[in-house]
Amino acid sequence: MSLLNEFNSASPVSNTSGTVSIPLFVTRRVISSLNGPRTMTLDSTSNKVHLEVVVGWVATSGTPIVEFSILRDDPNTGTVIFTTQDRGEAGFDNFKTTSFEHVDLPHATGDVLYYMEARVAGGTATVIGPVTFSGTEILPNP
Repeated sequence: MSLLNEFNSASPVSNTSGTVSIPLFVTRRVISSLNGPRTMTLDSTSNKVHLEVVVGWVATSGTPIVEFSILRDDPNTGTVIFTTQDRGEAGFDNFKTTSFEHVDLPHATGDVLYYMEARVAGGTATVIGPVTFSGTEILPNP
C-alpha cells in the first residue's frame, strides 16, 4: 500500500464557472501551476506525483480542439509529461468541463514545479472556470 506524503493545489478563491476569463491561442498558455508556495517538494527519487486537473471552458466560435498539457520544471522549456485533447462546438456543445489525471515519476528530490497549459486548434475557446490543479506526492510501496 502506498502512502500519501504531501498535497498541494491551486484554484481561484471562488472556483465556479465564469470566475476566470483566459482566452486560448494556438501557442500554449499557462492556466494554473504548482509552484511558489504550492511547489511539490519530493523527499526521494522513487516518489511519484499524482496530478489532477479540472478545467471549465467555452467554445466561442467554430469547433475548437483544446489541447491540455502538463509540463515539469518550466512553463516554456520544461518537459511535457502529459497531453490530452477535448472538443466543443460553439452554439451547440459549447460549455465544457475537462478533467484528467496523470502519475509522474520525476526521479528528483527537492522542489519540482508543474504547469498546466492549454492551446486551441481551429475556432476559438476561453477558459471560464472552474480551474483546479492538484498534486499529491506518493511514497513507494514498502
